[in-house]
Amino acid sequence: MGKIKKTIYLLFTLSLTLTLQAQDSLLFFQYPGQKYVIMNEQSQWGGGGFFSTTFTTGTVSSGMVLNGLQYYYNPFFKVYMAYKDGKVYWNKDGNPVLVVDFTLPSASSFTGAIPPREGLLLTITKSPDRVILSNDEYNVTFKKDIGIQRLTYSTSWGPPFQVPTDKNC
Repeated sequence: MGKIKKTIYLLFTLSLTLTLQAQDSLLFFQYPGQKYVIMNEQSQWGGGGFFSTTFTTGTVSSGMVLNGLQYYYNPFFKVYMAYKDGKVYWNKDGNPVLVVDFTLPSASSFTGAIPPREGLLLTITKSPDRVILSNDEYNVTFKKDIGIQRLTYSTSWGPPFQVPTDKNC
């Protein structure tokens, strides 16, 4: 009956004068003290409407080293994440879960994660300044020199809309 769309934007980062410590990828990086300002827009159609916009902030902090990966708390996804050899991992209960493999060619499909969901069949689309992970519900944009920029989540529930059969409608 309705559709919910949730978009989260990473508006900008502060404290860029700090030395890049965590990652060497221009599409994903984190370092302690990096600040995020996050805009969260939610909208719902059908069965009444709902629209809201909220702003939150967060700071990247050092995390643990597990299985040779240095994890940092990512306030955008609210989980610990690590980068190594072109791949981004999410630490779920002490186990690395692949989020994205930047070394894959554009239009490749792989099993990855968008925290807190895992085991998603995702497609990677590359352009010179961004990488987009997508499936039927999610789109995550990684932008060069910014990192994670945008997350869009959209889902529907209820029966499909009826298509009129009367040609006069």
